[in-house]
Amino acid sequence: DKHVTGVQTCALPICRSEEAEARAAAADELSRANAELEAANQQLRQAQAQLVQSAKMASLGELVAGIAHEINNPLAFILGHQNTVERLTGQLAGDHLSEADKAATLAKTADRLGAMRMGLQRIQSLVLNLRKFSRLDEAESQNLDVPDAIGTVLALLAPKLGAIEISQRLEARPTLTASPALLNQVVMNILSNAADALGGEGVIEIATREQNGLYRIEIRSEERRVGKECRSRW
Repeated sequence: DKHVTGVQTCALPICRSEEAEARAAAADELSRANAELEAANQQLRQAQAQLVQSAKMASLGELVAGIAHEINNPLAFILGHQNTVERLTGQLAGDHLSEADKAATLAKTADRLGAMRMGLQRIQSLVLNLRKFSRLDEAESQNLDVPDAIGTVLALLAPKLGAIEISQRLEARPTLTASPALLNQVVMNILSNAADALGGEGVIEIATREQNGLYRIEIRSEERRVGKECRSRW
C-alpha cells in the first residue's frame, strides 16, 4: 500500500505539468486564431471601404457630368449672343443708320445683353451651389441651415432628377450643429440613389423631424425602394 501511495504522490506534478502545457498550447492556438481573424476582418474592412469609395466616385462622376452640362448650356448661349452684340455695336458705330434704326438696334442689343446676363447669373448660381456643397472653407462642425443645404443639393442634382417630382415636408427646426460637407454628401448620395431607383419618373419625399432627441432627415421614393445595388453608396 505504501508503494502504491508513493506512485500516486509522484504522478500529481506530472499531471499538472501536462495540463499546464495543454493550456498554454490552447492559449497559443487561440491567440493565433484571433490574430488571423483580425487580419481577415481588416482585409474585409479595406475591401468594403474600396467598394464604397468606388461607388462614391461613380456618383461624383455623374454629378460632375451633370453640372458640366448645366454650365455649358448658358455658356454656349452667352457666346452665341456675344457675336450678335458685337455685330450690333459695330452697326451703331457707323453713320448710315437712321434714328429709328439706331433705336431698334439699341433695343435689340439691350435684349441680347439681358439674355447674356441671365446666362451668367445661372453659371454664378451653379458655382455658388458647388461652393456651398463642398464647404471647403468652413469649420468641421457648425450651425447650418438644413433646408438651405437640401436646396443646394437639389439644385446640383437637377439634371439627374429631371421629371421626378420633389415633395418637401420640413417640420424639424431649420438649424442643426453638424459637418456641412458630410451632411451634403449623405443627402446627395441618398437622393441620387432614390433617383436611380425611380428611373426618371415618380415622387421623392424629403422630410425632417425630431424624435427622442434625434434630428431625422428622411428621404423616400414613392414607387419602389432603393435597390440593393445602390445601398453601398449610402
